[in-house]
Amino acid sequence: MNTENIFLVKRAQRRDKDAFCELMDLQMKDMYRVAIAILASEEDAGDAMQDTILSCWEKIDTLKKPNTLRHGLQEY
Repeated sequence: MNTENIFLVKRAQRRDKDAFCELMDLQMKDMYRVAIAILASEEDAGDAMQDTILSCWEKIDTLKKPNTLRHGLQEY
């Protein structure tokens, strides 16, 4: 993760919604690819992504290493 993205994570941890949205936009393609591969349904993949994004927003302040956001998404 580059320095700019780490800065976005830190801003999101302070509840900056714009930073969080930008982070999610950067991860969206990978999130969708994983969800569709596992669930094999566009509707289910969309639901899973929504659940993951909401959970990430609720827990982003607990992320101890901002450079691990991508791995953290797998836990949410």
